[in-house]
Amino acid sequence: MVGNELQSHWAWHNLGRATPEDVTREYADQLRVAWLAVRRFHRSVRVYASMDHTWACRLDPDPLKSMRGDEFLERLNGIVSAEGNFPWHVAFHPYPENLFEPRFWHDQTAVLGVDTPRITFRNLEVLPAFLARDRFLFNGRPRRIILSEQGFHCPDGPDGEQVQAAAFALADYKVNHLPTIDAFILHRHVDHRDQGGLRLGLWTRKLDAADPNAPDRRRLLWDVFRAADTDAWQAAFAFALPIVGIQTWREALPFAGPIPQVSGRLAPPLDPAQTVCNLMDGMSEATVTNCLDWRPAWADGPDGRLYPTIFQHPPAPEKGFGEATWRITLPAAKGRRLVLRLGTVVTGPTDDGVRMAVLVEGRGLWSTVQAKQGQPQMAAIELTAYARRTIALTLRVEARANVTGDWANWLRPVVVRE
Repeated sequence: MVGNELQSHWAWHNLGRATPEDVTREYADQLRVAWLAVRRFHRSVRVYASMDHTWACRLDPDPLKSMRGDEFLERLNGIVSAEGNFPWHVAFHPYPENLFEPRFWHDQTAVLGVDTPRITFRNLEVLPAFLARDRFLFNGRPRRIILSEQGFHCPDGPDGEQVQAAAFALADYKVNHLPTIDAFILHRHVDHRDQGGLRLGLWTRKLDAADPNAPDRRRLLWDVFRAADTDAWQAAFAFALPIVGIQTWREALPFAGPIPQVSGRLAPPLDPAQTVCNLMDGMSEATVTNCLDWRPAWADGPDGRLYPTIFQHPPAPEKGFGEATWRITLPAAKGRRLVLRLGTVVTGPTDDGVRMAVLVEGRGLWSTVQAKQGQPQMAAIELTAYARRTIALTLRVEARANVTGDWANWLRPVVVRE
């Protein structure tokens, strides 16, 4: 494996801020040099390009810190093919969409289509299908895949170990039925103190030990892992069937048909001819103040489709409101309307709701209270009066009496001319 999780090069490949073109150009050379070096000693050794689970989305809103996974593979394949093809392969990390939620079979952003935002164990078959396309073949054969880093968190509660072990059982069964995947390397052996609260181990750790991952006690996952790929697998895995919601393991077989280009699960694409400014594309340019959290996310809209969102968590009520402000230059209306189209939804277990507002130059144009979890609504906010002006456009969130669960989301806010 060369490097680590190339789509998220700023966070995990230690490359700094760089364009997708520069990242892939440099990495193609690294991969080729590694291949030339190792084949001097063993002609069968493979080199692997490392990837995280992001696919048709970026991990970071800053386009100089991350890129889409499908974009990375297309760019890498284009460079290598143009300069002399060689047998590079893929080391993928299909963690669940939420690293603290092992029930990957509920992953919202892992859908059965090439347009999926993420590839996790839920829709793992998308990756080998993508690499089986003619332009990716080497000597008529698809690139091989290893799953070189992934694990399942052990959640709190009396059934935590069962859920963790069931996630592994389902993943292992699925991997065994995808013939171009050669390895499934589980992370990790023992829980580690410094892994952000994740408990991924086959073993728990000693909480009072100086060693940050001194083993303490075997989890159920240890027994299930030991039985995998042996004649005892069915007996060891049987407990997992009702947990993952199936009656027989055949129900967990990977989808065998052609993977559609468009899943039908995602919000319809924007019309480039109408789009003036997509605020999500400019998240790294916004001035963000007093927000407990601010990041790209996903949520269902009122039409039941999945929308990219701006997740904006307000501060505690006594600390005021959280804001994000963009400087936007609006074009002439040309006989049409300039409209900010967006949706709002709270995806957490809010107690009393979140007030969400849109302001221009500090003046309120629109507001609503999202009072309950999972009740998205759409809005169209008139901006025609600001045509041919550069304006300060602000999204504001404000907790009411209780900030718990106030996971406010703006569904794909975009300025259009229509």
